[in-house]
Order: sequence, then structure tokens, then C-alpha cells
Amino acid sequence: MTRRIKWLDIAKGIGILSIIAGHYGGDSKVYSYLYSFLTAYHVGIFFIISGYTLKKKDITKELLKKKFSSLMKPYFITCLILTILLIVKFLLVGNNYGYTSIPDILKKMIINTLFMSGYNTAFFNIELYTCIGAVWFLPALFTADIITLYLLNKTGKLAHWLISLLLAVIAVFSAKHFWLPFSIQSALLAVIFVLSGYYLKEEDILNKIPVCLYPVMAVLLFVCVYFKVAGMHFVDATLDNVLLSPICCISASLLIFKISSFLENITPLLWIGQNSLYILCVHLILLKTHLVDSIVRRLSLPGFIYYFVIMSSLCLTITFIYKIMKLLKKTEN
Repeated sequence: MTRRIKWLDIAKGIGILSIIAGHYGGDSKVYSYLYSFLTAYHVGIFFIISGYTLKKKDITKELLKKKFSSLMKPYFITCLILTILLIVKFLLVGNNYGYTSIPDILKKMIINTLFMSGYNTAFFNIELYTCIGAVWFLPALFTADIITLYLLNKTGKLAHWLISLLLAVIAVFSAKHFWLPFSIQSALLAVIFVLSGYYLKEEDILNKIPVCLYPVMAVLLFVCVYFKVAGMHFVDATLDNVLLSPICCISASLLIFKISSFLENITPLLWIGQNSLYILCVHLILLKTHLVDSIVRRLSLPGFIYYFVIMSSLCLTITFIYKIMKLLKKTEN
């Protein structure tokens, strides 16, 4: 069993909470700055962490099977659960949030599940009018990891940096004109960040960064956030600024890694990080079914209480699922 790295789990916890905060937003000026800050790192940090934990191996049938089981299996299970809950909700309350019938739900969810897009709803010139949402990240990470492993195995150091940069350019420019299934462009953009994470560990870069560089990174990040040029939007392969956004993503991630090394004993955050994949999946279900926020919004709660209730509901749901999974594993054994 692989020994977990506590500060990485803490960083994952910060990352997944940032993703959730980004989805439960508002229209205020303050939130626009917060959103600019969150999008600088909240998805990119997971690609970097994936690279940090990536081991250079041959791409075998067993490896693909293991990767599929850890990333794509939760993706398909989440889509299935979401479909069932949408049907149940439709039977209880009728036409809601754009679904007109059970066949309509099935049709849209099949398209969503197979198209695997988090934001874009058109396949070339064909408008699908629907997308799967937050779990687009799982197929994108699956593809990005496999491409990174291929580059590590088949090309030299300079070559795979140049190729990953070329893939990012292709992703960003092609996304302006069309969107491919399976979040391919998101994955192509992510490869250079997975590669960056791999070399962070391989070259022991985290232990070589001078302490005086962290304030510089923080100042750069906050200046870019202020001018709204920090955001890395992997979901649709767009950047606020083609040069500054990637630098901000790396800088913010390094800052969070440093901060996380001092927070290793914060058990709730550690637990959230260790279960970030499950939290992402449940978060999508709560978003798409509006099971919590539709009730909370009707109560007209103040902003901070609203967020507290949303987060508490999410954590309780995750705990429930986690306990069921542990029980199932014990039964299997």
C-alpha cells in the first residue's frame, strides 16, 4: 500500500474546497476577485499533484486498467447515480431544470456521459444543449496522465517539454473553434502541468526553492488576480492571459504546497483531501440535482450561513458514502 503524503492531501483539501467555492458563486465585485484567485490554481493544482505522484512506467494493459478503475470507474458510477436521482426527482416534482420527460433525462445523460464535456455544449457545429459538469476532470486527468507517461517513456527531456507545450497551444487554439469529446483539449492543456508536477518531485525542486521567492510569487499572483489575468480555465481550455495565467497557476500551487506543509495536523482538511475524488463526484450530484441549494436558497439565508450549510451538507453526504464503501469493502473481504 502506498504511503500517503500528508501535505499533498492537505493541498488536495484546499483544492477541492476552492473548486466548490468557485461553483457556488455570486455577482458581486468581491466575488469576481475571489473567482479570479480561485481559477488561478483550483484545477491546475490537481494536475500538478497527479504529476508529483506519477511513477514512470511502461504503458501496459494492467496500468491502463488500474488508471481506468481509479478515474473512469468513479466517473461512470457518478453519471449513473446522477441519472437515477434526476429520474426520481422528476417523478416527484415533474418538469424541473430543463428536463421535460424521463426519456429526455436518459437522452441528455447518455450524451453528457459520453461527450464528457464540463462546459461546452457543442460538438463542432452540432449543439447538444447539455454537458456533464464538474466530473469532466476525471477523463481529462486519465488522458493527460497517459500522454505524460508516453512522453516520459518515448522522448528525451527537452523533447517532451516542447511537445507538451505544443499540445497546450493546440488545445487553446482549437478550443476557440470547436470542442472535442472526452475533454481532449482540457487533457492536452493539462499535460504540461502533469509534467511539471513530475519534475517537481524528480528534481526535488520544492526543497531547492529559496524562501525569499515565495513572497515574490505571492505578490505576482495577487497583482495578476487584481488585473484579472490569473485564471486557468481547463474546463474549456481558455486562459485569462497566455503567459501570466500558467505562471500564476504554478506559483499559486507552490505557495499552497508550502502552506500545506505547516497544516499537516489539521485532521478535517486532511480527510477532505484524502477523499477529494468522492467529494468532487458528490458535489456534481448536488449541483446537477439541486438537492441542497434549491432548499437553502428558499430560506434566504445570509451568504456565510448559506455556504456553511452547503459545505456541511456536502461533508455529511460524503461521510455517509464513505461509510457505505468501507462496509462494502469489509463485506467483500
